[in-house]
Amino acid sequence: QLKLVKSTWGMTGTLTENLRRIADAGYAAVEMQLPPEEALPEFRSLLKETKLEYVAMVITLTDDHLNEFKTKVEKVRALEPLN
Repeated sequence: QLKLVKSTWGMTGTLTENLRRIADAGYAAVEMQLPPEEALPEFRSLLKETKLEYVAMVITLTDDHLNEFKTKVEKVRALEPLN
């Protein structure tokens, strides 16, 4: 099954605005990095509200890439991304 996926790359606006715009445009999923910890509850709620699936981008920013990657993947798994 073909699913249209929209990245948030280059989008301006809030998380809420962007996800609603993506859903309103007819996309099935959003591709983006894991939001900051404090935004995770809002993100989870928005995914349900908009019925968007999630394609996770995991990017490491510290010198401890492996541990940072593992930590972020565990947080991503809780959001049930497409795999």
